[in-house]
Amino acid sequence: MSGGGFRYAYDVVVRWLLRRSSISSSRAEFPIPCTPSSSSSSSSSSSSSSSSSRGPCFTPCQMYRHLLLGSLLLQANSSTYKINSLLQRHPGGDKCLIKRAAADCSKDYSYHSRCGRCLWGCFQVGAAAACCGWSQQKQQQLEALKQQLLESYQQQQQQQQGLLLLLPQQHQMVQALRDAGCSKCRPPGRSPAAAAAAAGPAAAVPAAAAGVQEPLAAAAEVNASAAFAAADTAAAAASDAQQQQRQQQQKPQLQQQQQKPQQQQKEQRKQRQQTMITPATAAAAKAGAAHKKQQEQQQQMGEKHRIATKTAAEAAATAAAAAAKGSLVAASKRAQEFTTKKNGCSSQRRRVGV
Repeated sequence: MSGGGFRYAYDVVVRWLLRRSSISSSRAEFPIPCTPSSSSSSSSSSSSSSSSSRGPCFTPCQMYRHLLLGSLLLQANSSTYKINSLLQRHPGGDKCLIKRAAADCSKDYSYHSRCGRCLWGCFQVGAAAACCGWSQQKQQQLEALKQQLLESYQQQQQQQQGLLLLLPQQHQMVQALRDAGCSKCRPPGRSPAAAAAAAGPAAAVPAAAAGVQEPLAAAAEVNASAAFAAADTAAAAASDAQQQQRQQQQKPQLQQQQQKPQQQQKEQRKQRQQTMITPATAAAAKAGAAHKKQQEQQQQMGEKHRIATKTAAEAAATAAAAAAKGSLVAASKRAQEFTTKKNGCSSQRRRVGV
């Protein structure tokens, strides 16, 4: 099958998935992004506003659900994206799914799994307007948890490379808070109290903190393994850069150390040559200089003689050329006079005959 056929089949599958998602928008495992005005408008107006050029607005719980469903295809900014491919490689620019939801999505990070800043940023836009129970206090708690998680990751990335980012108690809390979200995204029959009771004392946290920690813990669990690999790569690159910088700094010192013995040897050689000079060598050097000067004078005189000879030859050649030219002019004049006289004599003979 050609590339066009694959593209056509892919478009058909994407359209079918989008149609299925629009039909089953009420299901908790297949949520659809909504805009802040979706609570007061109909389903048709919300779908049209989500596909506009402004881009969809994701709530924290909806983004958490999309992260769990790795094979889910989403349509945003007039394009279709696969969410699990964005977790490994950050496309950047207008082709990023989470760019509309994260202010710092494509600033300084080319990988989502470096420290999770792009994923954590996706819980900041549209939360207060579209997610029930989301407040400024929860947003501040989320920021504090993000900072703690980042510091913990930076401290443990070299000592515990084979372990996940979360602690054992946090793993138990993830199991308890898996379905504990806001009233829009929580499946029927599950409440925050029931989820906390299922986890035991390790998950005994306030309801507000549970709503904040849910997206944080799940996203950290998804990105932990990739984060360590990216951290190892970054650490290796940093160590290589430091080693190269250290070598560049030490290179001038090594060159100076290598040049010092050579300079000392040159100075010692000069001193030996100065001490070994005797009257005989001085006289020989003086005679050699006089002989060299005499040779230079002879060369100069020979050059002057050659120039004078060349000038005289050129003058003789010029004079000979002028004489030859004068003789040619005189001969041409004599021939012209002879022709004129001959023509005059012939004309006189014709007159006498007549």
